[in-house]
Amino acid sequence: DESFGLGRKKALAYGAFGSLIGTTGQFAVVGVLWYGGALVIAGEMSLGTLTSFLLYTVVIAGCLGGLSDLFGSLMNALGASSRVFALLDASPARLLAE
Repeated sequence: DESFGLGRKKALAYGAFGSLIGTTGQFAVVGVLWYGGALVIAGEMSLGTLTSFLLYTVVIAGCLGGLSDLFGSLMNALGASSRVFALLDASPARLLAE
């Protein structure tokens, strides 16, 4: 039951963080497209410049998505390290009893 509860908390935290990062990246792309489109219509920016900047924004949004994977890996490593430290701190007689 405790393991299930921890797994559930981890899944919720990973899902919330991943969706927040993904949504932020998508809003960045929409913002660049909206503002850049207004500049192109006003004649203050060329369409090629907007396309280049939009591609840079997509690359950065993809990197932000990679951050959510890194966060998940970090949480897995923290969970594994706490178990390793618990085993290192345990006495040999207690380990045989498990």
